[in-house]
Amino acid sequence: MQLSLLLVGLAPLIIFAVLDSLFSLKAGLLGAIVAIAFEIGLSLYFLGTLDYLTLFNVGLILLFTGISWKFNKPEYFKLQPSIMSAVFGAILLGSYLIEHPILSEMLMKYKDQLQKLVEDNPAQAEMFASGFFYDLLTETCFTLGILLFAHAALTAYTAYRKGNFAWLMARFSWYAFMFAAMIWARFRI
Repeated sequence: MQLSLLLVGLAPLIIFAVLDSLFSLKAGLLGAIVAIAFEIGLSLYFLGTLDYLTLFNVGLILLFTGISWKFNKPEYFKLQPSIMSAVFGAILLGSYLIEHPILSEMLMKYKDQLQKLVEDNPAQAEMFASGFFYDLLTETCFTLGILLFAHAALTAYTAYRKGNFAWLMARFSWYAFMFAAMIWARFRI
């Protein structure tokens, strides 16, 4: 189910790119709005609420849909992933630089619940007790913060200079950036 919810979050962008390529900018924007409504419905149905990330994502998509519609320029809509990456990159890197890494602090906030989750797995329980996960998440704030800025630059570049397919690939590269950030963080410990 988590994978399907993840794909639903990307659906407005995919639908926009396909409809914009096949028909027109306005068809792509309308398709994205329909996909957003579907995303909201699924979040409410499966989760019972709208989390802040979904609200932020929906808000940005609606904002940039309106701007793209008004100025008849698809590049504005395509900037949404760049802005999300830049905002989250700034939060992660900023929290690291002020020595309050947000991912590590979230780990400590939910420490008791997480210990219960790993207690049946001795290897994970040892890594949790030794502080490995805390250190990994601390370094991930740094590495992912930097790589999210790189992702923001890549998606902004493809929004303005490349076609819809290249932009979608740049948008999906976010997962590769996440994976690279975790590997880089592991080597920094």
